[in-house]
Amino acid sequence: MARPGYRASEHAAEPGSLRDKLTWLRRHADGRDPDPRLLQWGRAHLDLGADAAAPWARRAWWGIAAGELVRLALQDCDRRDEALALIRAPDWSPVTQAQRDGGVILAAAHLGPPKFLMNALIAHGGRPLVLTNTADMPDWWRNLPALLCNPLTKADRPRIMVQAALHLRAGGVLFGAPDGGFSAAHVTISAFRRDWRFATGLPALAQMLGVDALNAFALWDGEEVVLRFVPITLPTSDLAGSAWQQAWIAAHWAAIEPIIRISPENLRFLSSGFRRELGT
Repeated sequence: MARPGYRASEHAAEPGSLRDKLTWLRRHADGRDPDPRLLQWGRAHLDLGADAAAPWARRAWWGIAAGELVRLALQDCDRRDEALALIRAPDWSPVTQAQRDGGVILAAAHLGPPKFLMNALIAHGGRPLVLTNTADMPDWWRNLPALLCNPLTKADRPRIMVQAALHLRAGGVLFGAPDGGFSAAHVTISAFRRDWRFATGLPALAQMLGVDALNAFALWDGEEVVLRFVPITLPTSDLAGSAWQQAWIAAHWAAIEPIIRISPENLRFLSSGFRRELGT
């Protein structure tokens, strides 16, 4: 297959398994000229030298293209299970253990293949409450066994906060990404020569209800996906108000920072400028 201009939408429509397509895509990425946009980002934000920048950019491009290929599979009701079968040895025990004491917050991030952990969580069961951009999904996802809320609609945020609090008090799982737009209030972290904004809605709920929270990631490891759940170490009790929430965000960021530093395949936040040309 020769694709000087790769389009995930065309590749997804061809015969063959998703795993085989991901393997082919790796070879294709290795043979491409590194994308200049990714080269610039790696040099500007990670201080990559000439020898390191090109392979880094190829790995980052593969992660973006592979993520869009998986996105298309997840959106196809006949192929969603094939996409979720990419998970290597799924272990949900950290979530189960955290729920023994009541509700639990799963704090995600825009890393790894898009919408993957959300779909894996819903398939796992338990009817989670999911905070996500509902405009960016096929209609049939709305019939999945989950409570889907769009926190990007400002007028709905107070109602969603109440719904989320009630869901957690009932022992449920709340899934969302603090680097999304869950609340008007934000905490800014400066790292990698840029600012990263985190909404304080999830830490505010954790603070108010005293519930456990886990960093929750679905990350590329080769052509498979690994699930990672890491407890967020809660701030000491002598902090209050916004200081407690800032410490919670800092603990969340501590799990994200090394992924950005060493895993270019998982930098999904770089994908927005590529989706149109990839056909998704």
